[in-house]
Amino acid sequence: MMPMDRPLRVAIIGCGKVSQNMHLPALAKSSRCELVAVCDASRAVADGVARRYGVDRVYNDVEAVLGDDEVDAVVIAVGDPAHVSIALRSLEAGKHVLIEKPLGVTAAECRPLRAAVAKAGRVLQVGVMKRSDPGLEYARQAILDLGHILSFRVWYRGSADPYVDEDTVFLPVIRDPAYARPAYKLDRQPYYLATHGAHVFDGIRYLVGDPVAVEAAVAIHDDRYAWHGLLHFGGDTLGSFELAVYVESEWSEGVEVFGERGSVHVSTPNPFYLRPSVVRVFDAATRSWREPYFAEGDSYLRQLEAFAASVLDGEPVIADLEAGIAALELLEAVQTSAASAGQLVPVRHE
Repeated sequence: MMPMDRPLRVAIIGCGKVSQNMHLPALAKSSRCELVAVCDASRAVADGVARRYGVDRVYNDVEAVLGDDEVDAVVIAVGDPAHVSIALRSLEAGKHVLIEKPLGVTAAECRPLRAAVAKAGRVLQVGVMKRSDPGLEYARQAILDLGHILSFRVWYRGSADPYVDEDTVFLPVIRDPAYARPAYKLDRQPYYLATHGAHVFDGIRYLVGDPVAVEAAVAIHDDRYAWHGLLHFGGDTLGSFELAVYVESEWSEGVEVFGERGSVHVSTPNPFYLRPSVVRVFDAATRSWREPYFAEGDSYLRQLEAFAASVLDGEPVIADLEAGIAALELLEAVQTSAASAGQLVPVRHE
C-alpha cells in the first residue's frame, strides 16, 4: 500500500488509438491518478500526446520510462505479443501494472507473471474494463441471488461499421504516417477471437463462473467470423455464446441468465459511448421486474479508479492475474474445439 496523500503517478506505455480514445481521457478525469509520462515507439505520436495532455516526460524507450523514479505505475497498451515481456520488466522495476486485455497471447506465457507479481509485491490488474460497468456489477450480484442457474446465453455482435461515429465521439487520433499494421493483427481469426473474445470469456467467468469444458464451431466468410459454443459447468448448468465479428447490423452485446428464483437480462452498449449496461431483473417470487438506473457509465475511468484503490488503499484487484490467465485458458479451449469440428475440450486451470 502506498501513501494516500498524493495521487498515483502513472505513465502510459503505448499511445495508439485505444490509449488516446479511452485510457488518456480517463487519466485526465481521474481524481486518484496523475499522468506524469508517456511512452510510444513513435516520437511523433508520443510528442503529440504529451502536448495534448501537458506532460513533460516523453519517452520512446520502455526501459527509460521504467527507470523514472517519478513513475509509480504503468498502463501497458502496446500490441498483445509485447504485453507479458513489458509487464515482467515493469514489475522488476517496482511499478504497479494495469495491462490491456488480453493479458497475453497464450496462458502459458502468462504463468511466469505469478512469481514476478509475488516477488515484486506490486498490483497487476487486467484491463477488462467491463467489470467496472456499473450495470454488469449490479447484474453479477443479481445473478448470485438467482439460486441454481439452469441456462444462460452470451452474445457479442460487432458492427461492420464500428467506427462510424468515431469522429463525433473522440478527439482526432494523433498518428504516425509511417505506421504499418503489425503482423499479428493481419492473422484475422486468432486476432479477432482474442481482442473481442477477451471481453466475452472474462464476462462469462465474472457473471456466471468457470466452465469445465466447451464445444465450439466457427463460420468464416471473407473477413467475417462467427464463433458459437456450448459451455459445460460439470453439472446441471449449460450456457451458450455467440461471438460475431463483424455483422451488417448495429452493435449488439448482452447476457441472459435463467435461474430458479428468476432471471437477469443485460444489454451492453458500444463502449465508445461510455454508457452503462441496461439491466432488467425478473423476481419469480413477486412475479415482477426491476430495472435500476446508473448515472455513471465511464467504465475506463472506473477501472482506473479501482486500480488506484488497489494500490493506494489495499482494495482487492477487480481483475487480477488469475482472471487474465483463466480467460485465456477458456479462449484457447474455444479455439481448439473450433479447429477440431466441435470436439468437447476441457478448460485448463493451473
